[in-house]
Amino acid sequence: MATVTSSEHDTARPAADLSVLPPAAAEVVDTTDWAALRHVFGPAVDCPPHDGEQVADIPDLLRAFLHPDARTAARALDAVTRCAVDEGGDLAIFPFVPPVARFAAALLDDPRTLRRIPHPQGPPGADQAPRTALLALLADFAAEAAWHELHPGNPPHPPTPAQAEFLALRPALLQAVARHLNAPEPHARETAVLAAVMLGRHPTVNRDYLVSQVHGFLTEDDHRAYDTRGLIPEPVDWDAGGCTDDPPF
Repeated sequence: MATVTSSEHDTARPAADLSVLPPAAAEVVDTTDWAALRHVFGPAVDCPPHDGEQVADIPDLLRAFLHPDARTAARALDAVTRCAVDEGGDLAIFPFVPPVARFAAALLDDPRTLRRIPHPQGPPGADQAPRTALLALLADFAAEAAWHELHPGNPPHPPTPAQAEFLALRPALLQAVARHLNAPEPHARETAVLAAVMLGRHPTVNRDYLVSQVHGFLTEDDHRAYDTRGLIPEPVDWDAGGCTDDPPF
C-alpha cells in the first residue's frame, strides 16, 4: 500500500526548503499542477486517507528523495513507486507519472544519489543507491508505457494521455540516463543500460548510436534475448534452443 502514516508523513518533509534540489528537479516540483494529477489512491495532493492511513502529497515525497535521513529518503522513494502500482499489482502510467519521471531524470547527476539508503523491498539490512533506484524506476515506467507499441491489440488501442505524454519524454529521459551507461558500480551500470534500452524506442533516437553504447553489455552472457522491434530485452528459455550470441539488431 503506497501510504505513509501521519508520523511518517511529517518526517518525509525535508529539513531544508526546495532550494536543496537541483534546479531542474526543483522546477518540476514547483511548476507542476499536482492537484490536477492522480495516482492509484487519488489526487497527487490532498489525497483522502486510504485504509485509514494518510497518503503523503507527491511533491513532499519528491522533495524527500534527498532528505539527509536515509530512512526518510527510502520511505519517500518507495511510497512514490507504490503510488504507480494499480490495484492488480502492476505498474501503471498514471497521470502523475510523467512529471515524476522528469524529476527522477533531473536527480540522476546529483552526487547525493550515490549514498546508500535502506532497500524497502530487499532482505533485512539490504541497501541501495538512490541513483540505481531512480534508473530502475525510469526503466519500469518506459517498459510499461511502451507496452501498447509491442502489443497493439486488434483493433489497436491508442495510448492514454498519460502514456502519450511519457512516450514523448523518452528522448529527454534517455539523454539523462545515457550519462550513466558507464557507471563504475555494476548494478547501476546494468540498470542504466536497461533504462536506455527501454527508452530507446522513440523514433527520433539514433538507434545505431544507442546500440554502439550498450552493445558490450548486451552481448554478455546475461540470459537475455532482444526484441528486434525496439531493443526491448525479454526472458529466454535457454532449453528451447534458437538463441544466438549477438542481439538481432
